[in-house]
This record gives sequence, C-alpha cells and structure tokens, in this order.
Amino acid sequence: MNQLFEVVQRDRRAYVVRRTDQQFVAALTRMETVVLKLLADGADSDEAIKLLESVIGPTAEDVVRRVEARFSSLLKEGRGIAVPVALDDLEEFNPRAAAEMGLREYPGPRVLHWCVTRFCPRRCVYCYAEPLQGGHATDAVITREELNQIFAEAVTLGAEHLLVAGSEPLLRKDVPEIMGDALLHGITPFITTKHPITRDIATRLATAGVTHISLSVDSVAPGPSLQLIGSETYPEQVRRSVCNLKEAGVEYSVQSVVTAFNKDEIYGVARFAAESKARVMQVVPFEPVRRPLTNVTNAMMTAPAVDELEELVEEISALYPDLKCELFEKLGSGDRAAYNCDIGMTKMFFMPDGTVHRCYKLTEDSSLNGKNLRSCSVASAWHDPEFGLKISPPKHLYASSNCEPCSRFDNCHKEGRCIYQAEFTHQNYFAPDRTCDGPYPAETSPALVSIRR
Repeated sequence: MNQLFEVVQRDRRAYVVRRTDQQFVAALTRMETVVLKLLADGADSDEAIKLLESVIGPTAEDVVRRVEARFSSLLKEGRGIAVPVALDDLEEFNPRAAAEMGLREYPGPRVLHWCVTRFCPRRCVYCYAEPLQGGHATDAVITREELNQIFAEAVTLGAEHLLVAGSEPLLRKDVPEIMGDALLHGITPFITTKHPITRDIATRLATAGVTHISLSVDSVAPGPSLQLIGSETYPEQVRRSVCNLKEAGVEYSVQSVVTAFNKDEIYGVARFAAESKARVMQVVPFEPVRRPLTNVTNAMMTAPAVDELEELVEEISALYPDLKCELFEKLGSGDRAAYNCDIGMTKMFFMPDGTVHRCYKLTEDSSLNGKNLRSCSVASAWHDPEFGLKISPPKHLYASSNCEPCSRFDNCHKEGRCIYQAEFTHQNYFAPDRTCDGPYPAETSPALVSIRR
C-alpha cells in the first residue's frame, strides 16, 4: 500500500506528515504513536485496546478511541499512515513545540464553513452577519475549480461537512453545482437560505444530488414578515419555493428565529411546516447582535426564556406529531458542548475570496484573517502558526482582564473562545466570553487592546 502519510521523528518527538509535500499535520505523544502504529499495521480498535490494557490499564480505551477519532480519515483505504519510528527513542510530547509549529489537534478541519458572499438583499432585524446590501455576489471570486481542489484535499484530512453560508449564499449562481461537487468528494453540504427557490434552482439541486436544504421562515403572515425581514411577500415566496422543491424531489426543513416580534407567529410556521411535510422545524432563540440592521434594538427583540421555548417545542410536537420540532442548541450546550467556538478546533471558516478567517460574525475585521486557500493548501492554512495565535492568543494579551490570572485560561483555549461575545460585551477580544460568569475590571488598558471597534 502506498501510504499518503508518515510518522516521522524530529528532535526525538513524533509527528505525522503528508508525504507529498512534507506538511506536518499532527503531533503525537509516545503512547499515541504506539496506538497509531497498531492501527496502521492493521489492528482494529478493540485489538489495540486489549494489547494496551496490560500496559496502561483501563485508560487504554480512552487513548485508543481518541487516536482513532483523530486519524480515522488518514487511515482509510487509499491513504494510510506509515509508522517507521523507533518507539524507544521517543521523548515525551512537548505541547509548546507543537504550538510553535501551529499544529492543531486534528490533522485537518472536520467542517468547512464557506461564506459564499457578504451580500444580501434582505434586512432581517436579527441578522448578526452585518451584510453588504445588494442582490449580486460580486465578491464571490473563488472559482468552482479552486473549491474542488479544496474539497479534494480536505476530505483526505478528515472533512465531513460543508456549511454553505453567507449572508445570502444562493446569490452565487453555481452554488447547486458546487454542493454537488462536495457530495462527489464525500463531503455533505448544508445550506440555509431565504432566496427564492425557482423551479430551475430546485431542479439543479436535485441533479447535483442535493436531497435536502433548509429554509429560513420566521412568519407566514405578510405583516410580521415585513417587520422581521423587510418583505411582506416573503411568505408567498416560501410557499412557491416549497412547491418547486417538492416537485424536484428535494426535501426541506424550516429554521425559525424567535424574537419578541414573532413568538406568536411560530404556531403558524409550525402548521405550515407540518402541512407541507417539512423534515424538521428548528426553533432558534434570538441572540443580541452588535449592529442591528434597522432601528429595532436588541432590547426590543428579546426572545422568550429558554424554558418557554422548550415548552413551545413540546407544544408544537404534541400538535403535529409527524413534524420533528427541535430547539436549536448553540455551541457549548447540550449535544454541542464539546466547544464554545469550533473555528480552529474542528471547523475552518473562509471568505468569498478564499481567505481563512477567525469569526463568521466579524468578517469585516481583516486583522482576523489567515492564509488564502487559493494560494496554499488546506493543511498549511489549518496549521498556520500565525493563525494559531489568533485562535489561541498568548496570555499576556489578557493582562487587563480576569482571564490572565484565571486557572482555566488554558482550558478556555482548548474549548474554543468566543471572541465575538468578548468583543460584544467588553469591546475587546482579549476578555471573558459567554462561558464566563466572573467579574470583569471596569478599566481596560488601551495599550493591550490592539483590536477595537
């Protein structure tokens, strides 16, 4: 077998590299190297666990499962990892050395989050994207061929999903075909849209192999729709979109953002979703935004409490038992509790021109840019040391906040910091985020705050 990856020794420590370009994609502890060698030599996970239990005891399963989860994609048939290292020569893992090389936990992103365009013709009162007003994706310059190259490489590194996002992603005309390209590479695309789904678009989605999309619907009544998104004709557009999708054989789901304006409208949306056979209805609690697009303020939009929304979901589920209704859980809660921000942890977010970026809610800030995928590989952008410092900034930048002396500082880095919430609350990226309930100093040193709104 011609393995694409190899474990190499550098300064008596083990790393995984890609053979074609010697790109480093992971650092390993000594025990992880042992496990990876067992798996690469053909042992399955249960066999590896049994072999290690006699050496390290009951922790063997955790170690093996973790290594298997990190490198399952690299171990697949047609790829493979060679492990020609002398295990007795390896020293202990050095996290600092791995950080200096920019090495992330995973060899590559599990999720590609593509901002197709920053333009949108809508004026949704709850929008966090701060879109550029317009109906044409003039900034969408990364080509279909370049995206294909990204998909082809990313899947070998472990990519499983593509989030096709925006502002309004379907302003780019070839998005249905690009979603089909992702599917051909083994990556599942997801899209949520308010764009009209014409018969042509629906047919092209189906032809590309796309079987499901999500429609953003907050009200099916003209008046509330006008208030929420600036269009009283949108409910009728949604009905036409659903008809076209059903005719083409493409399933759809509904995503509804709940604000103070439309909490009573959700029942009408649920009835529409149930009667039109939506796959899922997802209820999304409104979250405050930095710059509301209209004169409607955050205070005016305050959504019902989570327990109220949970009762709403239960009530809808009882009214329409054939409709799967669920409450959206943000990162850091419920089944999504692994990370508070997944960018740089399992997700790579990139802009319409291919530039990797730190936050999909702060896209106008070029200081948060990484490398451009049009001129470098996915792996080199993912493991870029400079971008790694934007994902996990050094502790001294937090000197003016409670983060710097906090015993959980390193854990917050590992769990993913939400810099949007830090900036929203403290006008400073280097500050506590939404997961911290501790006090924050009233004074902030301007010398330490290099990025301000």
